[in-house]
Amino acid sequence: VPITVLDLVTNLQTVDLAQGLPRDSTVVTTNLKDAHATNMQRPVPCNLIVLSPLTTHKLESLAATLNLFDLLLMVQVHRMLEANVDLDLQRLLGHILPLAKLTYLLLPCGQTEAIIHRAIQWALGANYTVGVKALQYTVETTELTAQPGACTQPVLKVTVQTLTRGTRQTWCVHELHDFMGKTLYDHKLKYDFKYEALGGRAGQSTYRIGRIEGGKFKLAKDLSAEWKSSVKLKDLLGWGISRQQRQLFLAQQLSGPQFPDAGAHNWVVCCGARAERIDSTDRAGARSFPKSKYLNLLKSELCLPHETFSSTPQCPQCKACLDHKFAWVKTKTPPEECLQCPECIAGTFADVTVEQLALHEVVEDCNVDPDLQWVLQGEHKCYVF
Repeated sequence: VPITVLDLVTNLQTVDLAQGLPRDSTVVTTNLKDAHATNMQRPVPCNLIVLSPLTTHKLESLAATLNLFDLLLMVQVHRMLEANVDLDLQRLLGHILPLAKLTYLLLPCGQTEAIIHRAIQWALGANYTVGVKALQYTVETTELTAQPGACTQPVLKVTVQTLTRGTRQTWCVHELHDFMGKTLYDHKLKYDFKYEALGGRAGQSTYRIGRIEGGKFKLAKDLSAEWKSSVKLKDLLGWGISRQQRQLFLAQQLSGPQFPDAGAHNWVVCCGARAERIDSTDRAGARSFPKSKYLNLLKSELCLPHETFSSTPQCPQCKACLDHKFAWVKTKTPPEECLQCPECIAGTFADVTVEQLALHEVVEDCNVDPDLQWVLQGEHKCYVF
């Protein structure tokens, strides 16, 4: 069964993990700024997505997204705390543990399971409009141990049983202040996301997933049948990914038919780190974009310049795909050049190391609402989807 994994932070086993999982599983990883791990000199497996360096701002933004990872690895927490002076352990655990069905956690020296319970109670007590609202979970001590510094700690297993989390459509966390100076948080609620583990046999656990529409209309929807293990494309873009990875996503988008409303919020990354369209149901009155408008929409949201595939001259079929006299519509299969382009670009990753993708410069000033530019020094600008 394919799974989606978030590995915080890139470590010696990250590449091995991606290579050891089924090819249709997806591993997402991030590293600390200026960090250099041994495995970062290794080529990037096709199912591994390397995000830009981790910051507190990005972690807290991720906590309010409509994502639920199958597995979260937090075995480098001590390094995260050392590298981010504004990162508090209680706040980190309270925000991040509700992002996955299952978490393996290695706590820093001097910390015990009690910090997990305090963190969850803190998060629930904060009464955020976005973020965790209800959570039932278990904590088990595994037989694995490791050394997060000068001590030996057991690896803990945290399993989510039921979860309600408020999620937003936009990416960034914004601190606001009311007239009395009290700190508030951006409360643009899109959905209340709900998850419930139902058990199962022989490792085939089942679950129920749903959402409740925010705003004026309270529309409940059961997503269990259509839920696919994945991560939202818009949230990977919000965190920051390399130009080469964004080019690959564009190539994958162009290898399928067009459906209405092709914004980044209607794409997920799954099935071996591939961009796939969701919400592809025909809509009454919906029309297909002309080729140029469709391409410009995809490139704009991926922060790609007009010379999209110029950095991959070894893939002439990609340029041929863009030059083809063809309108992407839901009733047609794209030209053969467009079907060949993703495979060719993916092949160029054999010459790229994890370090080159992890320490890249993130595109600035792309898709920025001028009213939403609250960012930390050197932080990625806010995407507004």
